[in-house]
Amino acid sequence: MIFKYQIVLLILLLCAGQTSGLAAAQPIELKWNELAPIIQGHGVEVSLKEGTKILGEAVVVRGDSLVVEVKKVSGGKTYHKGSAAIPRTEISLIKLERTRGT
Repeated sequence: MIFKYQIVLLILLLCAGQTSGLAAAQPIELKWNELAPIIQGHGVEVSLKEGTKILGEAVVVRGDSLVVEVKKVSGGKTYHKGSAAIPRTEISLIKLERTRGT
């Protein structure tokens, strides 16, 4: 009877250990000129210094701005759906949304 409880406890501990490493985001810092090949064509969440968050797809990285196909804006209403050039000076963080597999 005690053996059954030990097996159940062991299985629970193994399951808990497996979930600790799943989907851990790995932040990296890049120079502006290194950004284009990594984010171009991928979904991004752009956080602006004023607090606005823009969700969309990165189209192109220019020297002074990031062009995004905007799908959703939260916070401020400075950007609308469609293509928008976000000045480099307004961007505080870019989160890349990558999907694995097909």
